[in-house]
Amino acid sequence: MSSPQSLLIRRTRMILPDGEWLEGNVLTRDRQIVAVAPEISPTTPVTTIDAEGLTLLPGVIVHRCISENLG
Repeated sequence: MSSPQSLLIRRTRMILPDGEWLEGNVLTRDRQIVAVAPEISPTTPVTTIDAEGLTLLPGVIVHRCISENLG
């Protein structure tokens, strides 16, 4: 059995499902969001992406028709 794959997306602007804006970090494990917070300190090794200046919509699946309209 393989170990869980974790990803930390740092320093991003997020639009949460309730419409709230947050600047911070998103931690995923095995492709599932496990934490959204201004500061996250992982306790296990993770792959890290610096997303400063980018906007993330955690939990939203962007379909082709939406992405085409957003440019």
